[in-house]
Amino acid sequence: MLTLYTIGHSNQSAEEFLALLQQHGVMVLVDVRSHPVSKYVPHFNKDALQTFIEAHGLSYRYAGQYLGGQPDDPSVYKTETVPEAGTSREKFLKKVDYEAVMQQDWYHKGIQRLLEIVAETEGGVAIMCSEAAPHDCHRYHLITRSLLDPYVRVTEEAIQVIHILRDGSREVVDPSEFDKPTQLSLF
Repeated sequence: MLTLYTIGHSNQSAEEFLALLQQHGVMVLVDVRSHPVSKYVPHFNKDALQTFIEAHGLSYRYAGQYLGGQPDDPSVYKTETVPEAGTSREKFLKKVDYEAVMQQDWYHKGIQRLLEIVAETEGGVAIMCSEAAPHDCHRYHLITRSLLDPYVRVTEEAIQVIHILRDGSREVVDPSEFDKPTQLSLF
């Protein structure tokens, strides 16, 4: 069985973030932010983060164009329009249709490549976004769900997903969390 970690950088220091990765044996960090920049914690901007991570012996990969929570494809939004820049995360989450994202070829390619990286890597692989709480992030609602939910699962690969929490603890995702079929309307 493959194991995939998830982590959110939040507002912690680069050193605190690195310590969490090292604590859990993560060797490859896959950045799944659609827009890998932060005006509040600039050490998590893509180039700065990549330089820092690689200087400490880990590998950095960017996959936000395939696995990001704010895709550029208007067909995956309920309004069929990409929300304006600056739209709050809460409003954005209400506009994107993650089940539609899960059906896209570009998303499948991203998941397939992610699983290849996990299979090829000695040590752990973690996907990273900015949100500290995994249940408030597309790492859970899109990526984890598409790997574990029996109703929308995009792979047959046996995989375990573990959230690395800010306090250093871990939360193993139970696939039965998603074991609730959508009720179809009869009318």
